[in-house]
Amino acid sequence: MKINIKYLIFHMTILIIPLFALSSFFPFSLGNKLILGTMIIAYGYLNKLLIRENKKIIFFIYNFSLIVYIAYMMAIGQYGALTDIYFYSYVLMFTYSILFSNQSVIEEYQTFFKNNKKEFVYSVYIFYALVAISVVSGIGYRYSAVDKAWTLFGPFSVQHMLAYVLLVIYCGASIYDKENSSLVFLLMKAAVFAMTVLTGVRSAALALCLLVVCDYISMKNKSRKKTIVVIAIIGLVILATQTDILVNNSLINKTVTAINNGSITNGREWYRKVQIEAFVNKSNVIQKLLGVSIPGVTEYMHQALRVHIQAHNDYINTLVGYGVIGFAFFLINQVNLCKVCDSFLSKIFLEFFIFLLAYYNGFTLYIMLTASLPIVLCFFKEKKVGKRRHLFIFKTYKRY
Repeated sequence: MKINIKYLIFHMTILIIPLFALSSFFPFSLGNKLILGTMIIAYGYLNKLLIRENKKIIFFIYNFSLIVYIAYMMAIGQYGALTDIYFYSYVLMFTYSILFSNQSVIEEYQTFFKNNKKEFVYSVYIFYALVAISVVSGIGYRYSAVDKAWTLFGPFSVQHMLAYVLLVIYCGASIYDKENSSLVFLLMKAAVFAMTVLTGVRSAALALCLLVVCDYISMKNKSRKKTIVVIAIIGLVILATQTDILVNNSLINKTVTAINNGSITNGREWYRKVQIEAFVNKSNVIQKLLGVSIPGVTEYMHQALRVHIQAHNDYINTLVGYGVIGFAFFLINQVNLCKVCDSFLSKIFLEFFIFLLAYYNGFTLYIMLTASLPIVLCFFKEKKVGKRRHLFIFKTYKRY
């Protein structure tokens, strides 16, 4: 039986949601192998497409740059950088950026996603079930001594992984239910809200708010918009008067703790300062052009702060880890993703969404989001923000 590589990639953008979560229950790196497999398949299909459409320049630049980077990492002895999960993620992001900015591919994916509602819904159900199992078993909901709050991790080792998958789920649910009229998808979105708050991941919470605004202003039904506003106000009043959830939750507790520790961003500004100083003072000319790899970034961090962590910022990671050339590639690919959008404001929303995550924590760094990126792109393509005058619940008039 002949396997259609393109549709295998399309299916993986949905199936990776429960599969990556399921792999977290096992001691070996099954999830990373799934991502590696997805990256290789997507990379192969992209090259096949570029050759078929006679896009020789893009084909040459992309493959030549990858070969140069691999050769450079081997030359400086950074073999581990080529098997690192971050490397997979960046290559996959660049591959998806070129692949899905192709108008025919993103339109075909849009049709595919709409026709595979059951696959998405069942994948989300399984994912939520795995999160519930992790909580019941005692590994998914833990007390963070650092943040001084109970935090939802789900089956993952880091709560950010869960939070970023939730963003994908919201995007998918919104594509299927544009007017927020389906109880199934409303409950799915409500679960996304609740779990995002419980993760305490503020970058994800901000990104979710942006998705909600984009979702809301793209709705055509003005009466339903008004109903949503009224229900939201009533809900907030009830929560404020009957509970303390608005002032006593993981997001608020984490922010208060961070402020008390002298850094509202939990040290992100220190990470940036360490990496920029290392880039300027410790790297040579070749390293400034091609970088020191992500393991090199973590080594700079260890030298300064005694912790082996990356910079929690895609712009800093690409600048220091992959050099000026890698940084330029990241910016070009970020802008290139906007080709999927059909309106100017949708492009702005998408760019701001990427910036929020890339700058404050990491957009490409969390592979769960990168692997399902086409769903997010499809969301912004669907919304067509700015093509109607009735953005909120107010009527605008043309001036003569």
